[in-house]
This record gives sequence, C-alpha cells and structure tokens, in this order.
Amino acid sequence: MKTTEAIAALNEIGEIRVWSLLITILGDTAPSKSKEVSGPWLNQIFQTLNISAEAFRVAAHRLKKDDWIQSRKQGRISYFSLSEKALRETHAVWDLIYNAQQKDTPTWALCVVNPSRLPDELAPIKLYAGVYAIKSNEVSAVQDALIMPWANQVLPEWVNEADDLVSVIALAERLLAVLAKLDIQKPPPDLIELHALRFLALHFWRKISLRDAAMFHMQHVPGSVVIDCHQQIQIVLRATAHLDSA
Repeated sequence: MKTTEAIAALNEIGEIRVWSLLITILGDTAPSKSKEVSGPWLNQIFQTLNISAEAFRVAAHRLKKDDWIQSRKQGRISYFSLSEKALRETHAVWDLIYNAQQKDTPTWALCVVNPSRLPDELAPIKLYAGVYAIKSNEVSAVQDALIMPWANQVLPEWVNEADDLVSVIALAERLLAVLAKLDIQKPPPDLIELHALRFLALHFWRKISLRDAAMFHMQHVPGSVVIDCHQQIQIVLRATAHLDSA
C-alpha cells in the first residue's frame, strides 16, 4: 500500500479530533524539550490530511486557552510548541506510546462490586455487570467489594466482548489492517506526506495505548491484536525516525 493510500485509509478508521492530533504532532516533535514548529508547516500537514486551515486555527485557539500549547510570532509566521504543562503530561506517558518494550506494567485485581460504590476518580475495566479489572495499586480506594488478586491465567473468550475492551480491540484491528499493508521501506519523496502518515498512525496508536484496557489486553490475552498493532507501529516509527520538522 502506497503512503497516499495509507493516509486515506487511516482517515477512515476512526474519528479525528484536530486538537488531539495537534497535541500528537507537537508531542512527537519534542521528545526532550519544547521544539517549535511553524504554522505554515503545520498547515501543510493538515492539508495533506484533508483538515482545513480554519479547523487548525480553532484547535490551536482552544489549546492555547487551556494552556496546552503556546505560540509566538516572528514577522508573519507563527510558531507553536507544547506548554510546560503539556510537556510534563507528554513525558509521563512517553513509554506507553513509544517504547518497544513496555516498562512497569501494572498488576491487576478482580473486583466484584456494586457500580455505585466505585469512586468517581477510578476508571476500572468493566468485564461484566459488577465485575471489573482494577489496578492493584488502586484497590485500597474501593470499599465494600470482593477483591481477588489477578492470577496470570488465560482470560475466557467472552472477556473480549466486554464493552471496555471491544472499542480498543476494534480500533487496533483497523489500524493494524492498514499498517500491515504499508510498504514503509519505500518512502515517497514528499516528506510532508511521510510526516502526515507518521502523525496519523501515531495518533490512533496513542488513542489505543493510553487506555488501561489496551495494557490489560496485551498482558492477559494470548495473541492479542493490540500486541500485533504495537509491533507494527514500532516498524512505522523506526522507518520514519529520520524525519525532522520545520
């Protein structure tokens, strides 16, 4: 599959929020410190992804208002970068998104509880009515519940039908279907196009990898499609690691 075809296919696999994609782009260009990228360069990326300049402006305005990005003008050209707050958030989840080998994977407990007794700040993985997978370090926050340490046994097949896992599995399957057909060994001469491909693939992987359900599935489901997707995104990241922004 050619790069242009892959971009078109990726555009169809899920909803793209422009503000979230902009965070993905700026985060990817600033692994260690805030690096500025120019407005014209960002506009070229968004045009390649069929996103209008107006949508970009609205997203940038929203993110500046919420202190996620900052900008400055030099002459007629605006330059954008992540805010200090956004850089901290980006660094906190860097390993989850980028590392080939996941570090510090969580342990889990099985929690049987009335949903009304779950603290609002927790987001456990719902496996069945009243049955949740919860991180072991969050167990103490749940009261009046049956808690069982999670043994590393193979999960029953019906767990894949749990609502909290279905959306993660479906997005991973769609992303994998595109990336597995991509001939990344033959990049096009158009570097903007290659940048756009990297950012869009990374954006969807970010939506998967930052969900606890994805980590849970990778740890406990043999042959997890999320693992396959993770391996494929690593191929894309390595093949486009030479790119630089402007």
